[in-house]
Amino acid sequence: MLWTILALTLLAIMGGFISYFGDLQGRRWGKKRVSLFGLRPKHTAILITSFTGSIITVLSVAALMLVVRPVSDIILHGEKAIRDDKLNAIERDKAQKGYEVRISAAKAEVASRQKENGLLKSEIEMKGDKLSKLQLAIQDNVTKNVELQKLTNRSISELKLNRDELVKNEATIKLQKKQYDLQERNYAGSSDRNKQLSREIVQNEKKNKDLTAQSLALSEKIAKLQTTNADLQKSYDDTLKKYNLMSSDFTGLQAVYNRSLDEVKEEQDKAKRDKESLKQEIADLTAQRSRLTNDQRSLAQSYLERLHSRYNLLAEGELARITIEPHSRPEAVKSRLVWLLNMASARAKAYRASLADNGRYVYIATKRVVTASSVEFKDEDASLNANIENITASETPVVVVAQTTSNTAPGEPVQIELQSYVSQTVFPKGTVIASRVIDARGSIEQVIDSVSAFLKNDVRESAVKSGTIPSVNPDTGELMVGALGPAPILSLADRIKRTGGFVRVNAVASAEITSADLLSSGTGAPNQNMRFDLKRAPQTQDP
Repeated sequence: MLWTILALTLLAIMGGFISYFGDLQGRRWGKKRVSLFGLRPKHTAILITSFTGSIITVLSVAALMLVVRPVSDIILHGEKAIRDDKLNAIERDKAQKGYEVRISAAKAEVASRQKENGLLKSEIEMKGDKLSKLQLAIQDNVTKNVELQKLTNRSISELKLNRDELVKNEATIKLQKKQYDLQERNYAGSSDRNKQLSREIVQNEKKNKDLTAQSLALSEKIAKLQTTNADLQKSYDDTLKKYNLMSSDFTGLQAVYNRSLDEVKEEQDKAKRDKESLKQEIADLTAQRSRLTNDQRSLAQSYLERLHSRYNLLAEGELARITIEPHSRPEAVKSRLVWLLNMASARAKAYRASLADNGRYVYIATKRVVTASSVEFKDEDASLNANIENITASETPVVVVAQTTSNTAPGEPVQIELQSYVSQTVFPKGTVIASRVIDARGSIEQVIDSVSAFLKNDVRESAVKSGTIPSVNPDTGELMVGALGPAPILSLADRIKRTGGFVRVNAVASAEITSADLLSSGTGAPNQNMRFDLKRAPQTQDP
């Protein structure tokens, strides 16, 4: 900061010295009436004064660059520093977008893992329900199997009892037959006894048949119970196998679920760490951008101060313009040209110009014209008459621009030229001048930057290519095809933000625009001839 103040102080001192010494040299050579290169003594004195001031300025700047190193760096590397700062800002924006994409991907992956865990959990719950049902079925089968086994054992016991009783009955029958035979032999004559024994024998045989039928029925029942028992045992074995398989599947799913939970937790911790790191990096980049912005503003301010410390108006800058209709009378054309000179004079006065010999703050330089027969000098009146003759002969409207011819310092009259251009229609009413897709999802500052780039690049390039006569800014030398204040730009940015998403912005001619017209838009703007139409654009379209 100290060196900057010292450099500015030295430049102010040198400016005063240049003014004094240049004025002294001008008066000295003006009094001697010296003439160089065929110029008038007054113009020769002006030339010597300007040359002396230029030499002193160059030597002063060179000495300042040698003595003060920071000033030398600003002059030699200032533009590169600004360009590098812009490139760094672009790279930081890209890095920030990349981090945001990574965080979004991590969040999406975490959500996907959580969804998978939910599905696994649901599947585990379903398998658990099925497993519980199978356990209940197995318990029922075991209970039924035990009951059937008991019933089978009771049936077998009854069968054994029946068989024992049958054997006893057969033995009894054999014994009774023996007794009968013996009694028949011993008591051949006893018929009553025989009849009684015969009835007993018949009853025993009938009882034996009944026992045999019961034994057969019990055998069939035992066979059926054994078959049912075998089926139940097979069903039990199958159910047990399914239970074992489902138990192993449940164990595997539980392990997968636990692993997924661990992975999701790791992803969440990683995303949290990345987010914290990104926040810290964004904070560092924001602080660095703030410092670079302050440095850039200081550099731009120093550059503008150096730019305006010597010259107030740059060469080829536009001070005023008018359009003259075709077939106008010479008197009307001259009146319009005089009005143009007065407008240019008023503009030059605002830039602290001094009065010229013609009573205005601007003048048309005398031109030396060499012909085959003589050398002629054309002054301001001759230049006006030549322009009047060309304009009255034109079949189309003519645009006349008052343009500076050289750099002008404060306290000097401004030298100008009158440039003539043919006026023609460049944009019929309703024509789309330029179009661009702008992403409205960013911040309002980003949308304003996109709108400014659209106006400065797309609209200006389209207008110049179509034949619009650009206006040259006398302060910076920049080509302009119109001017929009902050209010219309902010209004357009607000409309884009409210539309949302990707928005196509069309700059449309609201009236017929000629090559002499400068583009104008916004409520209350003079000669408004341009409007902005907005519509949603597909999100897959490149902005």
